[in-house]
Amino acid sequence: MRMTSQTSSNEEASLLHYDYEEHQEEKICQICLLPKQLVITPCQHTACISCFEHVLLATCNPPNFRTSVNNTENTKEFQEDTIIAACPTRGRCPFCRRSLDMFQLKYETTRECVYSNTVKLDENSLAGIVFVNTNKMIGDHSVHFPVARENGSGTQEMPFLSFEECKDETLDNGCSLPKQKMLQHGFHFHKKSKTFSGTINWTEGPNGSTWNGSDRWEVIMQFSSDLVHVLNGAIIKHRSNNNNNDYQEACPLDGWWEVRQRLTRRQRTVDLEEDDDNNGYALVGRIQVVGNSYYLRGKRYVINLQGDDDGRPNITWSGIKKPCGGVYQQVVETGIDLQRKKDGPDVGDHIVWTIDHPDYHRILWIRQSKCFTSIERFGLEHPDFITYRQHKTMTHSSKPTYNRENLWGNVFIQCLKVGVASYHFVSAEDEGVNGVYISYEHRDCGLWGLLDDGSAVPSRVPFVNHTFDKENRIFRGSIPWMDAYNTCWRGHKVWHYEIVFDQEFLCIKSGSVVMERMDGEEDVKHYFGESLIYLNAALVEKIEEEVDIIIQQEDERNNGSNNNNDSSTKRVKEKIKLSRNTVNRLHEEGTSTRTINEIQSVFLKILQPGQDPIDYNLS
Repeated sequence: MRMTSQTSSNEEASLLHYDYEEHQEEKICQICLLPKQLVITPCQHTACISCFEHVLLATCNPPNFRTSVNNTENTKEFQEDTIIAACPTRGRCPFCRRSLDMFQLKYETTRECVYSNTVKLDENSLAGIVFVNTNKMIGDHSVHFPVARENGSGTQEMPFLSFEECKDETLDNGCSLPKQKMLQHGFHFHKKSKTFSGTINWTEGPNGSTWNGSDRWEVIMQFSSDLVHVLNGAIIKHRSNNNNNDYQEACPLDGWWEVRQRLTRRQRTVDLEEDDDNNGYALVGRIQVVGNSYYLRGKRYVINLQGDDDGRPNITWSGIKKPCGGVYQQVVETGIDLQRKKDGPDVGDHIVWTIDHPDYHRILWIRQSKCFTSIERFGLEHPDFITYRQHKTMTHSSKPTYNRENLWGNVFIQCLKVGVASYHFVSAEDEGVNGVYISYEHRDCGLWGLLDDGSAVPSRVPFVNHTFDKENRIFRGSIPWMDAYNTCWRGHKVWHYEIVFDQEFLCIKSGSVVMERMDGEEDVKHYFGESLIYLNAALVEKIEEEVDIIIQQEDERNNGSNNNNDSSTKRVKEKIKLSRNTVNRLHEEGTSTRTINEIQSVFLKILQPGQDPIDYNLS
């Protein structure tokens, strides 16, 4: 195995002037074949730090990873691959394929840890930050990184999880859940990948006990480069062998299940494909039951094992109300006999549920595993993942403004969202983020994966060598991924832009982005007006201001005699007229149909007063 050219090209050149006598303690790395200081893994394999980082981070799975392991096998390999998929600093040893955590690496000569476990929060910009589940509040599993200061014992305050709002929860010994649970000393933070890793021991303390059978949690969070969103990671809930049997009797359905739905006659002809092998049941997805509860499509469901009067286990669908009032209930029909089998159905067994909902009727669960280690994923792209973001973070302090006369001061957006690869033209004279940059500050950018070395995409990426032809309204510039960040993104080392604007800087009417590979060859070319549709982020502000001016001028001509009751109708008429004039002008300038349609859709959405379809990413 050898490194890619992006890692080795500069280092190979340095061999021409390498002083081997000066570096006698260095050895040859078995991956890049260069003389380096080596580090060693727990499985006793050696390579240099940069190679291990490249192997682990570059092969770490981005948020849209799907494991290819046979999910019906409850194997150690499946458990390891599931954890690797969720944890950016984990992968497999490139020599023996054993599971490997980057924080386990040690220097070969001294056997000291490569990555310190005495992390200072203030040195990594984590101090004072709180991350909150977007569906919950502070105190409901929120993660706190306290401001670095010395407490009474002379040690730094530790990060903790807050459970102050979980007042009805109890530990397995019946004691109340603690309001705060500190992470143990010895947590890690990997700066390059923005990954935090720490451990909670539930059995510590005077009232220490397991919680839902778990005695230890690993909390692993990979943050966006601006520390606003949690892109990837997991809470890994471990259970020691001595409480597995008791736990399985209390939570016999814990593990992975495949969920299938019996198709109604209407659905058989509309949206779901029937599976002949499962007697008309269509695949809905997979769930992981943890502590008699699970998440599906962003909603939490709790399994009532005791059932109601009939004793049959059931699940209340609290998120869906019946038209006549009340809630739907999913009740076991067959497949569970906890008197005969206390640890629940075996792998491969079925549970059939009935439900009083007209579109579902019957639901089939097929057991895929009995998990003694449960994993709750962090992430953005999947509705079943836990979505965390920094509490009360103001990404942008105000809405973008509109400049009709010049490019500078304008912001151009796609998908009507600021921060989704939006272009910010700040100043012609300055460089970096004070000049022109691309913003990846919106949470949706977390779906696009990491840079090729496993590090998070920077929140703001400046253009270099940029120019603007004012007469023809053409901007040119480059995004040098390799030169600026020493890595590629999706195999591309540099992006070259040519952007052409309309006369009033309302949209990008044409142009292209050329993506260049490491070998200098053009790989991908995207065209503005086709695959890239960009509008001015201040479009709504521009429309409303123009309508205000038109109505004000008309009122002045009529000496203010217009009826106020007709003002809203008048605004609608003026917006429709302005829309027609704008579309005609853009057609004459050669703007693409797709771009014009996007502008028309904005006009339609703001016909009603107070409507604004643009996400300014202000909070």
